[in-house]
Amino acid sequence: MEATEIRLLRGLPIALSLGSLTLVAMCVAAMFDPQSAWIAIAFTPFALIAAVVCALPLLENPRLRVGPDGVSVRGLRHHVAFTWPEIRSVGIARSSGTECLAVWLAPGVKPPAREKWLYPSWSPRVGAVIIGRLDMWDTTRSEFRAAISNHAPDKWRDDSAR
Repeated sequence: MEATEIRLLRGLPIALSLGSLTLVAMCVAAMFDPQSAWIAIAFTPFALIAAVVCALPLLENPRLRVGPDGVSVRGLRHHVAFTWPEIRSVGIARSSGTECLAVWLAPGVKPPAREKWLYPSWSPRVGAVIIGRLDMWDTTRSEFRAAISNHAPDKWRDDSAR
């Protein structure tokens, strides 16, 4: 059976990046006004940082792959993979009030080392590796469940109601 690849949604990072860049442009324009130049100079670095942070998901271009060998997340600078024997279950978890894609590891399997990237990351509160918020990915709960069920139907788990 073929692997399913799920991409990150592009709309939100693009909108946030454009908004941040607009803010940078406004700050630069305000620098030429003697009355507001000091505010613009102080605010511009924060606007630039916001623009870069918002653009990172576009540059990283992460992809979630569910296949016969397991589940992996691959981006420009990082790659995290779990084989089916390393996975106790995979599905939806609630983390910080948000529904997230999550991988619960089999006993004895160590979570991946924390990288500079936001996801995937170990959540001690959930007891799973959080792949990312469900609304960040170009998939629905039922599509994600179908992708898991195609390769490992006994691994599906939905803890979002907890």
